Amino acid sequence: MFGKQKISEHKIDTLIGKETVMNGNLKSKGSIRIDGSFHGDITAQNVIIGEEALVQAGINCSNVILAGRMEGNINAEGKLDIRATGVLIGDAKVGLLSVEDGATLTGNCKMSVKEDKRLSTEKNVGAAGKKGQDQRQK
Repeated sequence: MFGKQKISEHKIDTLIGKETVMNGNLKSKGSIRIDGSFHGDITAQNVIIGEEALVQAGINCSNVILAGRMEGNINAEGKLDIRATGVLIGDAKVGLLSVEDGATLTGNCKMSVKEDKRLSTEKNVGAAGKKGQDQRQK
């Protein structure tokens, strides 16, 4: 659902239009698209923030597409996709992160760690790694 599609191609259950200003807590089991202004907290399956939107909120969801301005923290179990026009001022905890050229991310981002058997430890450094360490110590 959240590949490199146009934002308008996603199924939307709730829409906050361009001329709408909303304050409060918003909860949905479906997808929410915000093109206006929202202040508060959002809990949903998917959140799409349009290019002209201003969102000042905490978001808990599965996936986020950010093309507008978001001020606050995002907790997305799945993917955070920051488009070229997107601005995130806040922290993000995500499963997967995609940031297009031109996007802005001001804050910290933590991606869920999936098991990666390639991670090395001091005990597992091979001969090439040891040789490199020996060279640096000289």
